[in-house]
Amino acid sequence: MVRLFIALLFWTAHSANANELTAQQFIAEFNKRPFGQHGTQHVTLDLINGNTLTKRFKIQNSWRVISDGVDALFLLNQPRGLAGTSYLLRERQKGMSVYLHLPVGMKRVAALSPAHFGRGLLGSDFSYHDVRFQLPTVGVTYTLAGENQLIGRSTYVLEAKAEGTRQSELGWKLARFQITTKPFFLLGADYYHDPAAGPIKRLRVNNIAKIEGVWIATEMTMRTAYNRWSRMTLDAVDFLSPPYPNDTVAPSGLPELAAKARSAAFATQTDTQP
Repeated sequence: MVRLFIALLFWTAHSANANELTAQQFIAEFNKRPFGQHGTQHVTLDLINGNTLTKRFKIQNSWRVISDGVDALFLLNQPRGLAGTSYLLRERQKGMSVYLHLPVGMKRVAALSPAHFGRGLLGSDFSYHDVRFQLPTVGVTYTLAGENQLIGRSTYVLEAKAEGTRQSELGWKLARFQITTKPFFLLGADYYHDPAAGPIKRLRVNNIAKIEGVWIATEMTMRTAYNRWSRMTLDAVDFLSPPYPNDTVAPSGLPELAAKARSAAFATQTDTQP
């Protein structure tokens, strides 16, 4: 929500008038917005404790829109020791699936349980849900909860309540998403177990830019209730080149991608570890 790295990273303008929409219609319009049929972005993911950088990752994310959802491939390029770590995220109308490959360790492709989707990506404060392209609708009820402002833009506040087992899958019981409509873009999200206790983590998009006609977040942060936080920064993006050979990728293809990534990483002289 990437995505959403992305989560969360690509949101574009839409013609719908938000004042005329119910909460459910607002989310439906948001999820069907155009964000490019395919593309590839390179990002830096920093893990920070207080003011101290503790880990840095270089990640390549490629995506493509298909008839019933979005396929997104995340490939770790640096640090060299973890190069080739990858996962394939498949968003569909009825839910999401994630396939993980660790070239160091289990050396196989594993389908993650939905109970793990709320866990930190690469040990960061961003979860798998946070880097998806669309907001969850299955097992989630939305209501319009007012208006606000973030980075100088007016936003609509959409309050989301997770139902039953979705609470453990998503990692929160209640969320407040802040969406601007000019352009249609997610600028912030606050997640709660208990609203009276304050948010367990807070997403903020710090800057957006229009590149090749598409609005994209160039920096976003996720902060927890502790003294640690994570920052994702856009290094480069390409909306023209196909995301992968023949525009297809499958879980079985992750080991081959890992081998190529590790070969390229160890041929490079520099590393990104702090």
